[in-house]
Amino acid sequence: MTVAMDDWMAAVRHAIDDDPDQPDRALLSRLLDDALSLEDGATAAA
Repeated sequence: MTVAMDDWMAAVRHAIDDDPDQPDRALLSRLLDDALSLEDGATAAA
C-alpha cells in the first residue's frame, strides 16, 4: 500500500509541476496534502 501511495503522490506532484496553471491544481494540492496527512498518521500509529 505504501508503494502505491508513493506512486500516486509522485503522479500528483508531476501533474502539478507540468502545468501549474491548470484548473485542478488546487484540488490536486489538497488531495496530496490529505494523503500526506494520512500517511503521517499511519506511520505514527505503527
